[in-house]
Amino acid sequence: MATNPSLLSTQDLISVIIPVYNIAAFLPKCVDSILSQTWSRLEIILVDDGSTDTSGSICDAYARSDLRVTAYHKANGGLSSSRNYGLERAHGDWISFIDSDDWISPDFFSKLHEEAVCHNADISYCNWFFVYRDQTVPCSCFSPGTSPEETLSNLILESYHVVWNKLYRASFLEKFKLCFPNHIQQYEEDLWFSCRAFFFTEAVVKINQPLYFYNRENTQAITRSYDSEEARSIRYQVYCDLLVFYHEQGAGDVYDAPIYWRILQEKSWMVLQPESFYAFNETVPEANQHILDNPLLGWKMKILMWLVAHRGFFAARIALSLSRLGRTKV
Repeated sequence: MATNPSLLSTQDLISVIIPVYNIAAFLPKCVDSILSQTWSRLEIILVDDGSTDTSGSICDAYARSDLRVTAYHKANGGLSSSRNYGLERAHGDWISFIDSDDWISPDFFSKLHEEAVCHNADISYCNWFFVYRDQTVPCSCFSPGTSPEETLSNLILESYHVVWNKLYRASFLEKFKLCFPNHIQQYEEDLWFSCRAFFFTEAVVKINQPLYFYNRENTQAITRSYDSEEARSIRYQVYCDLLVFYHEQGAGDVYDAPIYWRILQEKSWMVLQPESFYAFNETVPEANQHILDNPLLGWKMKILMWLVAHRGFFAARIALSLSRLGRTKV
């Protein structure tokens, strides 16, 4: 007699990978929220990435107090390196990546796992809370489309391409050799990973409920620098890499429009910088045809970019000077 897979699902092991670097003030709350999960079949992998504070000692203390916790210590290599390190050592049927300064609801894993199993999905995900010093604000992320292609397009156009609100089937990650990019040390590892993972998956499911608490009080976190020039430059390069990747996979025509929209958004800072103003057209010029219908750009920026794209440099300079767009957030 065939066994109903759902009857075996309660035996699934979930591996929780937590990169740790100089986060002693927030780490206990993160780990405690995981240890108190209603889903008890957990393998908690703490990867101390060369911390110079007491984070490493905190990891060791948790490993001594709970057999589900394993602490690893390695030389500093960045977020991608730490996640890959944990991924290589994970034994679970499902994989989760939690940031060490955040925390999760008690039923985070139970609900994500239940939905993934019920829908035979490779990835399940949920909404989250932004936690500020004086308030907690719910955030609703993108929803799946009616097809894998529409779902990935929705993700590309999303502002947050995070991995920490998701649960991944381990066999799916292994099948497509999905890991994090060691050549990207900060800012956009999640974007690089997510846009590949969602390309290969056939089924995802979303829980329309915030179950993850994204800590905005930690002002030292590198993810807080989303709008910095360095972050924009890295993000622009990742989108260019994705454009090449999708074309190599024979899916360029499907994702050209959303990728070009994103490239244009990240290119916009170039027309605001004197040193890169005249180089704007030399960077992925194919994207210029999407300037006017780009939903991610304000009308002032559209006009300025359109002028630059059509070699109206003098007019663009005048427009930039008059409207003081250099001080306007794109």
